[in-house]
Amino acid sequence: MMVDQKRWRVTGGAFRPTNEQNNATLRRWLPKGTNLNIDPVRLAIIEDLINTMPRRIHRWQPAQTIYTKLCRDHQ
Repeated sequence: MMVDQKRWRVTGGAFRPTNEQNNATLRRWLPKGTNLNIDPVRLAIIEDLINTMPRRIHRWQPAQTIYTKLCRDHQ
């Protein structure tokens, strides 16, 4: 993993598997070529499904649970 000093971003293959998994998860509900000008209610449902889905990277906890714990711990 390398840090691009000019842009302050992490580059390299370390994040590729997670990124690819996230893309595949999103494609379940929004296939490639889908017009993203969709109903906000449908988008909120998709967002909720993704955020409440257990993830291996989080030891099978949903991302929403991790986020809630982090917010609560930093108040």
